[in-house]
Amino acid sequence: MRVGVALGAGGAVGVAFHGGVLAALQEATGWDPRDAEVLVGTSAGSLSASLLRLGLTTADLRAVSEGQPLSDVGQLIAGPGGPHRPRTDLRAFLRPRPPASVAAVARGLLDPRGR
Repeated sequence: MRVGVALGAGGAVGVAFHGGVLAALQEATGWDPRDAEVLVGTSAGSLSASLLRLGLTTADLRAVSEGQPLSDVGQLIAGPGGPHRPRTDLRAFLRPRPPASVAAVARGLLDPRGR
């Protein structure tokens, strides 16, 4: 039997969905999606498929979306600056910051159609 996996888009939510569904599928059946003959995807699905083809486990794919640490093997695959980053602290994210360019903001306010 030959098996192919096609994964859809969906941004960060899509990657989270792929991680959760594929990990649950593996836990329920014992079948590892990395063993599929073909792994393809669109947008977020292409990222998930690429990570799986690189050798990231479904548990690690789920951990990426849950902000959990990767396994030792997952950490080796991800390497420094890999796909697993700590989640942004909400308070730090919502903290007001000055615009990168006050002049650009002023131009946008004075001529909104030109931007």
